[in-house]
Amino acid sequence: MNQTLQISAPKPSELAQSWRAERSSMDEAIREIRRWITSAKTAEPKPVSGLRSKLIDFAVQLRSHSEHGSELYDGLRESLWCIEVESAQRNAQADHSYLLGRLNAMAKPIEGTDAETISFQEATEQLEWFFDELDQHEEREADCFDWLLQTSCD
Repeated sequence: MNQTLQISAPKPSELAQSWRAERSSMDEAIREIRRWITSAKTAEPKPVSGLRSKLIDFAVQLRSHSEHGSELYDGLRESLWCIEVESAQRNAQADHSYLLGRLNAMAKPIEGTDAETISFQEATEQLEWFFDELDQHEEREADCFDWLLQTSCD
């Protein structure tokens, strides 16, 4: 007997659930970094290297989140193929690339010895701006996923 294994595309609802779980994980990582910063503000000297390490770790998680998002869009394309899915995926990839670049750029001057070195306070303020921007991106992406799933690209 010759059996063929057929792999079906994931259901859009499964993709949405997976994306929400991934987003929840990112939100928890941000809360953890904020808790760490709150406790670190009272330390003397300020744990600058610890902050840089947190940013580098978060960049790894953000990269993984971006890759996971790409996989979800690929699954959506298989389930709901339409031009809107491809457009949304291109926008998300551009946003993720920008956000990763920005996060990596923030980590560089935190522990440098050159004139571009910034203080712990400046770094945490920039990080809060970054988290706000990331949250805005995630909200746009959530709205996009919801729209795609509701319309099914009809």
